[in-house]
Amino acid sequence: LRGECDWNFQRKAAADAVGNLMGVKGVRNEITLTAIVEPCEVKACIEAALMRTAANDVQHIGVAVEGETVILSGNVHSFATIENAKFAAWCAPGVTLVVDNLKIASL
Repeated sequence: LRGECDWNFQRKAAADAVGNLMGVKGVRNEITLTAIVEPCEVKACIEAALMRTAANDVQHIGVAVEGETVILSGNVHSFATIENAKFAAWCAPGVTLVVDNLKIASL
């Protein structure tokens, strides 16, 4: 597959759709992402996603961006918060990899 899109979910959906066709033995996904990852945009997405369920943890999540990779770090209070943060990071345009360095804080 070749081409461009803004979101990783679009890139993945194209590969999944083609990979499920009868007779297809493999898919090489060379679709590139055109959107630029902005650290402040990723942080804002995470804050919005967590505001209702884990407002206290938002300030403890560090977000670093290296190219198309988002690195999450810090100590939070639940696995649900970690999953929500990862999901929010994946929702930012241009993200191709999310590195989860979040840990559950000791009580």
